[in-house]
Amino acid sequence: MKIKEDGQAKMSITLDHGFIKVKRTSGLELAKWYANKGDWDRIWNTINRMVKKNNGFSLSLKEKKKI
Repeated sequence: MKIKEDGQAKMSITLDHGFIKVKRTSGLELAKWYANKGDWDRIWNTINRMVKKNNGFSLSLKEKKKI
């Protein structure tokens, strides 16, 4: 398998009381905003597009029978 992206990284994305937060696992906050309706779905749609493009696995897509 050819590696297309070098390096290592981890982050968490949370939706809590209307705020979306993106943090490194070290706790450093990379982004935070008051979410508009549909923002969380747009994040998932973006992830799922990348998964499908690269023939990866997404439980979300499997549950919707889109893969």
